Amino acid sequence: MPGITKDTQLESWSMGKSLTATLFALLVKDGVFRVKRSAPVPDWQKPGDPRAAIRIADLLHMSSGLKFIADRIPITRPTRATPIHTLIYTVRSTRSSTR
Repeated sequence: MPGITKDTQLESWSMGKSLTATLFALLVKDGVFRVKRSAPVPDWQKPGDPRAAIRIADLLHMSSGLKFIADRIPITRPTRATPIHTLIYTVRSTRSSTR
């Protein structure tokens, strides 16, 4: 699409999780990482940062305890944020389903 480049961030949702886990598994197979080790995020390794306890496995299982901030992204009105997951799972589509 015009304007989309390799640097454009796009929502991938669960597809992104699957691709990330698959590609990461190749790094584990090659011995680059071990899933039971701390996540290799330098900012989390500072003294006293509780995120240092988050393991790679926790991130892959989406059980890190980190807060999902999608509810802070304004979607419909600039003055009100709407949780994206709420829209996906609870708001009825305005499109006709008979097309």
